[in-house]
Amino acid sequence: MTEKKVLTGLIVICTLLALTVQLVGGISGNGAITDLPIMYWPLGFGMVALLLVVPVYNTYEWLMSFNDRKKLTLVFLISVPFGLSLVLLAPVVAILFERLFRVNEHYRFENLGSIYAAGWISILPGMMFYFLQILLMMLLRQKYQIVRDKEKVLELENELKEGALSSLQYQLRPHFLFNSLNNVAMMVRKGEKEASVDALVSLSTILSKVMRRDKEQMIRLQEELDLLENFITIERLRDDKVSISVDVVDGANAAMVPVLLLQPIVENAFRFARESGIAEPTVRINAAVVGQSVQLKVFNSGKGLIGWTLTDSSGIGLINTIHRLRYIYGTNFSFTTTDFPGGVEIVIEMPSK
Repeated sequence: MTEKKVLTGLIVICTLLALTVQLVGGISGNGAITDLPIMYWPLGFGMVALLLVVPVYNTYEWLMSFNDRKKLTLVFLISVPFGLSLVLLAPVVAILFERLFRVNEHYRFENLGSIYAAGWISILPGMMFYFLQILLMMLLRQKYQIVRDKEKVLELENELKEGALSSLQYQLRPHFLFNSLNNVAMMVRKGEKEASVDALVSLSTILSKVMRRDKEQMIRLQEELDLLENFITIERLRDDKVSISVDVVDGANAAMVPVLLLQPIVENAFRFARESGIAEPTVRINAAVVGQSVQLKVFNSGKGLIGWTLTDSSGIGLINTIHRLRYIYGTNFSFTTTDFPGGVEIVIEMPSK
């Protein structure tokens, strides 16, 4: 359909240009219109060309089923009858136009034989005209197909990306659920009934919010921190010795981040702080906007990630987090770990939108 519209537009433009040239050539110096032999090529040619658009397009569609070598041969052969039709019909249309507008007649039906005899050589430009028409349609179709193929590839890549992200996200949930339920079980064994009930309520709140956002990959940082608050409640119920602080600079709350991005990092921070053996274990969470990026920092006291690598199976939550960041941001993010004498800090920087 696009090719047909382009052809029709080109024929109309060419006809109007030819008509303008003939009109300018037929106007005398005093502005009067003198002899106007405009009907034969501009209007006659244009009208016949327009009438042949549909059969030319249908022929083109038929040609698309052949291989390239056969296609070019057939295009050349088919151009002959179309060029012949143009040369035969154009003078007839020109005569009809002259009679319709009642201008001085330059051509008559009884003179068609002499017109054809004098203009038979016009079959060649007529053939070339249709040969180029069909080639133009082929080029347009090829370009359109390339664009469509690119769109399909992009669509498939996005679907694969979404599938991979969902897989990673679903991988994270059982991991998080197992650890949380394990914490609750430990409280029950210790006889901490009230704490275990509070932990289950917090866990239920987290799961409820996550399930409501089952199809979403990104949420605002403030919503992520709300989820994290419930998780921190569970961790604090297990061990209230760990001091926790959350500092969010104005503007960072509105930044978009992956769902459950901070949970595995904070979970590891609590574990390392708890195992540090120091009197006052600490976990600090900071968020700020730096230029066009949002920067998240999680610090914990203790030995931290010394000797940890991506192949370390004990850090499935961190590995999952890095893979998710790669799928979402490609190389447009950073995930760094820094060991200090008193602890370790993880810094994530990614686009804020």
